[in-house]
Amino acid sequence: IKAKTPELIKTAKAKEAKFQELDEKKLNELLEIFWKRNESQIKQTMQAEQGFYFEQDGLKFTGYVDRIDKISPTDVRIIDYKSGKNATELVKRNWQLTLYAKAIEKDPKFKGLQARELVLDELQQEKPCLFQIQENGDCQDLIGRKTAFNINETFQEILETAKSIEHDKKHGFNTTSNDTTCDNCDYK
Repeated sequence: IKAKTPELIKTAKAKEAKFQELDEKKLNELLEIFWKRNESQIKQTMQAEQGFYFEQDGLKFTGYVDRIDKISPTDVRIIDYKSGKNATELVKRNWQLTLYAKAIEKDPKFKGLQARELVLDELQQEKPCLFQIQENGDCQDLIGRKTAFNINETFQEILETAKSIEHDKKHGFNTTSNDTTCDNCDYK
């Protein structure tokens, strides 16, 4: 796959309008970083761009996990990639990784699997964030000095926020067609 990368980029740019404006040089740089960080682990990849769906307390959660690696017969590593220049905000990082871990736990398609590691690989940052999930839900940083979090507590925050939004929507919270209004929203 690595050897075909330049060819794949050209093909994608030719076929997809959304890729036509990409800076090919920058994209190649990011892909080179990707390969340096992942070449030895790519054979562990079980699934890529895997959709998930689960319900909790009457709320529906859906999304896609960039990559899932099998690290033992029942344990998986969840990897999310970011290509932007800025590091992901702490709350957004925790919420996203938590949702992915909960998807493995709650979506029936992942029955028998358990998330043991969470990776946020921001390709323009010096190194990825790698967290190991403990039995009690604590996520401990294995690479640097990133702030630890607990997926059970973080999931409760997500549920409370979603319920609050649902309540406000039912009782007068109006949607907007102008996204700039959302910049000042308490729920972001």
